[in-house]
Amino acid sequence: MDKYIFRKNTDLEKDFSYISSLNPTFIKTDRKFIQEENCIRNEFDDNINDYDYISIVTKKKYKKGAKLTTRCDFKGYGAPIISITDDCRYYENGDMYYGLHFETVAYSLGCNIWQIIPLPEGSKEPIENRKIANLPFEIGQEEPVEITIEVLDKKIVAHINGKTIIAESDDIPDTFHVGLTACEGINKFYDFVIDAEEA
Repeated sequence: MDKYIFRKNTDLEKDFSYISSLNPTFIKTDRKFIQEENCIRNEFDDNINDYDYISIVTKKKYKKGAKLTTRCDFKGYGAPIISITDDCRYYENGDMYYGLHFETVAYSLGCNIWQIIPLPEGSKEPIENRKIANLPFEIGQEEPVEITIEVLDKKIVAHINGKTIIAESDDIPDTFHVGLTACEGINKFYDFVIDAEEA
């Protein structure tokens, strides 16, 4: 089991790599998490008049059967995410970006699970966002949120504050990197527990 307690001066890049999105909505800045006394977070960026999209993934890979848990909260349109992927890609400068990946997203109206699919070069859009599960319920501003996902055989089972949502896809990989993403508002992550066998 790998357990990360996020605090000021945490060496995130010892175990995680920063990774970007192909979604043009989020390709705006190249920022790193702000580390506070009890969490890591993103913030509003006056240079782009929007919130920073920040994502990290583990350098290790894990096997299906993994159980991933984070405690977090958000403000506004914040959308804290646990992601899994076996498709990390690289620009010529060495920066990493997501290929095919899956996102379990908590937000003010509940939880979505998305399959994010890169499209061929020359397509009208760089990706297809495919919502593969949705569970509507209310999550309040800065309310404590606990997200746990279990990655099973071609299935993701997510538990958010006692509610459960299940998504299925033949593309869910058997081995994968796991990560956290701050998206669309202020997101704070307090810890991340990875109960899984390494690949």
